[in-house]
Amino acid sequence: MVTFADKAKQLGATSFTPCSKNETFRADGAKILWQPGVYQGNGSENRVNICIQSEEASEMLSGYEDCLEGNLCSVVKDCGNFYYVRAKMQWDKVHFFNAENERVSKPPTLAGYNCNVMFHIKGKWASHGQVGLSVEVTDIQLFEPEETDYKSPFL
Repeated sequence: MVTFADKAKQLGATSFTPCSKNETFRADGAKILWQPGVYQGNGSENRVNICIQSEEASEMLSGYEDCLEGNLCSVVKDCGNFYYVRAKMQWDKVHFFNAENERVSKPPTLAGYNCNVMFHIKGKWASHGQVGLSVEVTDIQLFEPEETDYKSPFL
């Protein structure tokens, strides 16, 4: 169960209430679905959305969201045959590691990588009509990307 501070900070039409203590957890055996980015962004953005397929993370975050009251905007998304987590990530703050736990630089693309991920629950946000968790990815241990067997549609 996550607990929140007594006072919220007003950020325009949205308020943010930080967690009263540091809330982090690790999800193993995850997969990065798409290259992190921002809707209609130009690629220069630092704070981006990252979508991670992980049953473990989906279950953990659904449990954390149970304490929220109101019209929930969940970070756990249903894709039909699987669930994934949509979180935030900052390119200049996230740490990447390889399978041997050595620090590595960011690869050209993250899409398709199998990984272990550290999630940090920063707090909750609330607007006039919705409420949700603010979740950020802080560390990613990268394994080999999953090869996809796509054939060219132009053959």
